[in-house]
Amino acid sequence: MTIAPTLSNSRLLLADDHPLIRSGMRAQLEPLGNFDIEEAWDAQSLETALSRAQCHKKPFDLALVDVMMPGMHGIDSLLQLCNAYADVAFIVVTGLDIQTITKRCRTQTNIRGVVDKSRSAPELRRLLDLAMMGIPIWGDTQESGASGSASASAASNHARTGGSPSAALSGRLDAVANGVARGLSNAQVAYELGLTEGTVKAYLKEIFKTLGVSNRTQLSIKMQERG
Repeated sequence: MTIAPTLSNSRLLLADDHPLIRSGMRAQLEPLGNFDIEEAWDAQSLETALSRAQCHKKPFDLALVDVMMPGMHGIDSLLQLCNAYADVAFIVVTGLDIQTITKRCRTQTNIRGVVDKSRSAPELRRLLDLAMMGIPIWGDTQESGASGSASASAASNHARTGGSPSAALSGRLDAVANGVARGLSNAQVAYELGLTEGTVKAYLKEIFKTLGVSNRTQLSIKMQERG
């Protein structure tokens, strides 16, 4: 299909398992254009929405998807959906490390990029407009149009933090890791951060992999090392 030049008058699908995230994104987007927005909250509702749109010959112009929803198996599930619905442009909206996800997504032609959930409304609009024009929005595109690469940004951040164990974690992952280091249970971390417990578990798997630890005790020690 031909991707619309901007978001205006587009059909959007917002897929996230947490209602506050969906309502927050809808609130950010609705004032910015005349959109037809549908929502999904797990793998089944996402598949249903995409299939129904395809059957009615009204595919979504853009699907913003959290890959850690119930029933999803991370990027693998998203790649399967991309192959099944090749006429839909997908954006990964995540609190996980963007560079890790980018490595898996770059080769899929209808994944337009990865966006951090913490983006402000104007930044989100700018990035999604780029995606609608067929311009991939990877890490280097997101630095307010700057030409610096994402790897240079990461290196700079590592230097500023003195190489701390949590330097490689994005804001949401860092918040989860800090909660665990403070002795909170998954349920308590979920309540404090406004997440589902399943999302916290998924984040912890990513945190363990990123920091090279295998349990909560080792994670707590790593986090305490930064002082």
